[in-house]
Amino acid sequence: MRRTLAGVIVVLAGGLTACAGTTYDPNSARPTTPPSTTTTLPTGSPGELLRQLATATQGLEAVIQRQGDAAGAIATITALWAAVSAHVGAADPGMASGFDGAIRLAQRAAASRQLGYAVRAGKSVTALVTAFLAAHPAPTTP
Repeated sequence: MRRTLAGVIVVLAGGLTACAGTTYDPNSARPTTPPSTTTTLPTGSPGELLRQLATATQGLEAVIQRQGDAAGAIATITALWAAVSAHVGAADPGMASGFDGAIRLAQRAAASRQLGYAVRAGKSVTALVTAFLAAHPAPTTP
């Protein structure tokens, strides 16, 4: 019992002295201001926006692989979906919920940097875009 108690005391004393060199320099703490961002929704026809959404979502895989700006990629994906979601929801509410799920998966991929999620999100969005455009072709002008 004495050996165990002595061992615990040595470990605790060693752990406490390890923190002894830590100091706080109040001059080093500078207030930081987040960068100013403005969000402008992309413009274009619903077909163009959906194709851009598919391309951007497929590109998330490469961004994650090369340790790129996943936050920027997901901001683009989210903005594209925000720009076209009302059109998709009005035309096909069931498909809109499928897009919502795929976009959430892309967001999860970006946040966790999980390549598998990015691959599935890219494939899902691409399949949804293809199906939507086949079911709801753009009107043609005579």
